[in-house]
Amino acid sequence: AEDGIRDVERSRGLGDVYKRQIEGIKGLYGTLEAILYTSEWKQAKRLPVRDLITYMESLEPGRIYAIVLDGIITQRLVDRAAEKNVKVVIGAKIGKITHKPAEIITLTFNDLF
Repeated sequence: AEDGIRDVERSRGLGDVYKRQIEGIKGLYGTLEAILYTSEWKQAKRLPVRDLITYMESLEPGRIYAIVLDGIITQRLVDRAAEKNVKVVIGAKIGKITHKPAEIITLTFNDLF
């Protein structure tokens, strides 16, 4: 798994995000919560997944760099993330995504560990 993480880091250009945030992401599993991160990977907000889309409506574009959620990455979430210039979305699973902008990276927990 560690080699897989390094491969993803190199291919996706995400730097050392996994080394710094992997424990936090693991701790999210089973909580049904989402964490929003700034471009420095500092936690900006933690909230229930059910409130995520509504909360994102009020965000300024570019304020949030990444979203990590204990839930399914849906088309609706990807669309809203694109509107808000989010670059990384990490979730427990990826649902049926018919259109994903090239600038958004989507990963599952299984991609990370």
